[in-house]
Amino acid sequence: MRNFYHRRCDWMAMGLLLIAVAVCAIGGFGSAGEDPPTTGETSIALAQPDRESPLNHPVARFTPKGWEEIQVPVLVQFSDKLTPEGILFAADVTLLNRGQEALKGPLRLVVDDFGVEEVTLKNAGGKLSNGAPFVDLLPKGKSLAGDETTKARKLNLNIKPAPTAEQLARFEPQYRVLVPTKADRKSPSQATEFTQAELDAAMKSQNALDAELQKTGNKDIFGTSTALDENGKLYISVYSRIGNPAGVPATKDGLPVRVELKGPFYPQAGPDDFLPRPVPIGVSIRNESACGFVGSLSCRTSRGSQKYVMSNYHVLVPTSNIRAVKIYQPACSTTAANQIGTLNIYYQITFSTAASNTYDAAWATTTTALVGTRPLEGYGQLGTPVAPQLGMLVQKYGRTTRYTQGRISAVNATFNINYTQGTARFINQVVINPTAGYSVFSAAGDSGALIVTQGTNRPVALLCAGGGTTTVGNPIPGLLSGATMTVDQ
Repeated sequence: MRNFYHRRCDWMAMGLLLIAVAVCAIGGFGSAGEDPPTTGETSIALAQPDRESPLNHPVARFTPKGWEEIQVPVLVQFSDKLTPEGILFAADVTLLNRGQEALKGPLRLVVDDFGVEEVTLKNAGGKLSNGAPFVDLLPKGKSLAGDETTKARKLNLNIKPAPTAEQLARFEPQYRVLVPTKADRKSPSQATEFTQAELDAAMKSQNALDAELQKTGNKDIFGTSTALDENGKLYISVYSRIGNPAGVPATKDGLPVRVELKGPFYPQAGPDDFLPRPVPIGVSIRNESACGFVGSLSCRTSRGSQKYVMSNYHVLVPTSNIRAVKIYQPACSTTAANQIGTLNIYYQITFSTAASNTYDAAWATTTTALVGTRPLEGYGQLGTPVAPQLGMLVQKYGRTTRYTQGRISAVNATFNINYTQGTARFINQVVINPTAGYSVFSAAGDSGALIVTQGTNRPVALLCAGGGTTTVGNPIPGLLSGATMTVDQ
């Protein structure tokens, strides 16, 4: 496979940044508040998963024609856990309109997965043609003003066999909020027509093709993925620098194979000003030893009672002598007042083209006084993490391109990435392309930005690489679970 390369920040821009920081320093920053916790001179290396995390497995996103996912901010809230009710189990669900304008019905909640096996929704309002049940949270003709919440809708669930206490506590539905498609919508059609079995079969075929292409050693090819075309159909994408690379078939197991002139891809290493504490997410950060690899503060997370800053490995971890280095905001200004954390945990990357890395992620200890939970603009409170879905509309706020919108155009992607330490192969990646109104979804310096769903703000991926108009992200649910982290909302 062709290698991908790190992209360093433009040094002229860095010079201007340092001048700006110096000017700000003349006026004085004052106290940064509570000091970031220290953890000694060591940090914890986590092993990459030896297989795909079930939490990351892409979910088939069946959206009927005439409907689309809501794109204005809403918050869907389920009961914290299921409660027994006779021979059934019950959970309440509500929707909060977080926008300023009134929402008009119908608002349809579609549940793709309940997080508990063998569940049947007994009081569904209906089912999509793929069998996914839905309920109407707001009927046609009704409206919901800004900052208002719908009445609680009770979900009656039949679960066979009877769930364990652990299953009940793990109740976390995978859902979408659908609204009728607007006639003037400029983004591509969201209609998708494949089942979960078809998606799984396509990814299996893609993995087989990827293995075949790896054996050829074709240096014109950058990677592969399972992708979605403009009509909502599945195909296998081969990323290449030429239009007809040797060894690429027209079909694989009956699926079309498309060669796409995309790549090479680079780790995407904005607001670089000093920001009042607690700093918002999506702003510039870096570790104390490498100003060339500036990235974005993804979000604040928790592990027990300890708070953390999350970003990429290549943003927070030094290229040599890995230790508990200091983390700064803004980037490239290493005064004591600018420290917001200390490197503590990271996924160990194996630098080999035969490796199966999944996560380029790291965490630094911090406090609630130093780091907040929302971006400067673009969207607000975060929802719960969700597995990637082909065609899913997403958004992000990052250090360089700030707020952008995009669409998950491919999943299960495999790429080689060149780091300073060597080449590392990554699998199970998510691919995002910008939607109408945005020329790019990310650029150098956006590494570490949190990619979330539009409307519901559910974390879906950690931005780690990109090239041209294409962005690559690590799937979030398994990344957090493997580190026993939760996102602070």
